[in-house]
Amino acid sequence: DEFEQILHKALKIPDAVPLPSARVQYFWSEIDSDGSGKVRFEEFLQWWLKYFNENTTERAQIHDFYRGIRRIGVKHLDPPAYAPAV
Repeated sequence: DEFEQILHKALKIPDAVPLPSARVQYFWSEIDSDGSGKVRFEEFLQWWLKYFNENTTERAQIHDFYRGIRRIGVKHLDPPAYAPAV
């Protein structure tokens, strides 16, 4: 998927480390602001500037989060959102 490839490059995540589908869907929901299922250049630009512009705090937060994931590795990539049912 092209969008996932963009995320890998932008977040500097190695290709061998899969991105959790929930993360990809979250970013997609952020970028596809009109819900069309396609991304116009204007949508992409707004999203890029929000998360990857050197001057935004959102970029720093996202970068720090994914820097931690790169240290953790594939085995512990994305913890479950809820505790497993017993």
